[in-house]
Amino acid sequence: MAPNPTTRMLTTREVLRLVFEYCDRRDNGRNALVSKNWSNEALPFVWSSIETLRPLLNLLAPLDVVTDATGERKYRFRRPIRPACWVVFLKYSRHVHEIKSMREKFCDSVFTYIASSRPVIELLPNLRRLNYMNGPESFLPVFLHLKLTQLRLSIDFLDWDQRGTRWLISYLPDRAPNLEYLRLDATRSADAPPELGLDTVIGSLSRLRKLSTSSSLLTPSLLHALSLLPCLESLRVKFPMSVDIRPTKVAVPSFARDDGFPALKSLELESYSFEVVAPILELYRLDHLVHLSVDSFAREPVGEYVNIFSIASTYCPRLQSLELESLPQATKQPIDPTIFFQPLCRCSSLTALTLSNPVPLCLDTKTLIAIVTSLPFLHTLCLEEQSTVPPTLPLSSLVELAPRCPRLERLTLYMDTFLCPPCTTEEHHFEPFKALKILSVGTSPFRSSLKAVTAFLIGVLPRHCNLHHTFDYDNDDELASVNSERWFRAAEILSRATNISTVE
Repeated sequence: MAPNPTTRMLTTREVLRLVFEYCDRRDNGRNALVSKNWSNEALPFVWSSIETLRPLLNLLAPLDVVTDATGERKYRFRRPIRPACWVVFLKYSRHVHEIKSMREKFCDSVFTYIASSRPVIELLPNLRRLNYMNGPESFLPVFLHLKLTQLRLSIDFLDWDQRGTRWLISYLPDRAPNLEYLRLDATRSADAPPELGLDTVIGSLSRLRKLSTSSSLLTPSLLHALSLLPCLESLRVKFPMSVDIRPTKVAVPSFARDDGFPALKSLELESYSFEVVAPILELYRLDHLVHLSVDSFAREPVGEYVNIFSIASTYCPRLQSLELESLPQATKQPIDPTIFFQPLCRCSSLTALTLSNPVPLCLDTKTLIAIVTSLPFLHTLCLEEQSTVPPTLPLSSLVELAPRCPRLERLTLYMDTFLCPPCTTEEHHFEPFKALKILSVGTSPFRSSLKAVTAFLIGVLPRHCNLHHTFDYDNDDELASVNSERWFRAAEILSRATNISTVE
């Protein structure tokens, strides 16, 4: 008897694969128990991405938790591995493409048993992505092979007196030469870290496209090695997990080449001052750079802002996104915003500009209009000023801004709501923003009536625009609470009136 159409559909591999893509891991576990045909299609979805290594090793032999002499809890096999267990293990291990965290600790005997009894094959032959957060371990090279493309390791500076980290990293060029993404996290900072040979190791990974590392690991020799990588598109340097927050310094190597970083499109630097970053941009001439983010752990003066604006506009002609952040400014000295923003006028391709905690900008409507006119492709403009000085930009400037920014989707401004103009009558009808999705008023003081502010915003904001405001922690708690409460009430009225949602 020929199978009916429903039976044929439920036994077709392509159909099953499409259906199982929309099931979670638990459902696919149940699907794998239906039949052999279903099992063959469901198991890859069950085992392709696993949180930890423990369920997989449990297939070889039962695992027990033991406490070593230092009081640390680790796993070990209850018995030796039997040959029949390898048959079961290999059935499932070939489906594993990713290990997400791998935070457990294992006794050395676990991998001694594995090494002495396993067949002559890769332990996880199709592993593509590996995250290990417990520092260097002697068994990690077992998981390195030609198909591995993403690797994340945590480096403990206390281990540097030993040879574990250097020994582990030395395996990368031979065991995992096809890495495309490498992330090295340092658990704490060090003033003078020992030489790990990262420049030699990472410099040999010719297919590396993304690197995320800690500022404590970035040396001049490593910076030079990175500049020679032909495929490196993204470089992110973070501050290590430590309580001693302070600016970081790195010397630009004297042998730097202006044709370095030939493919770099994204550069994110944390804890480096603008004074340190500017020579890197100037010497390497990052022609293909699209995104630049600098999070300085210093209070940056006006001159450093203007300098990095000028260098970025000169040596990064394709720059589209610029994000600069510094520590909150203590100065109340006013500046000339025209001179401050003048170098950015040459970045005509800029689509996103974010300044967090800059010097007091003292913006007025004329200057703001000049900025957006010179940057016609902006879809994000975030000028997140602190409330160290009263705002100089009136809320009414949004009226002039709206028709000139048809692409603007996100806007953050520190504004004065005093003497808010009406816009509900026909003679005061204003053209609203066309694409704005988020308006953030930051810590702007609420100095007009609730009715006047909400009526004005209803006239200039499009429907479904998110209204954000920030609690002002730098001012008196009572005053900040009153200001935040007024903005919250205004946002509630806007939400009911025009479906504008509110976020604090």
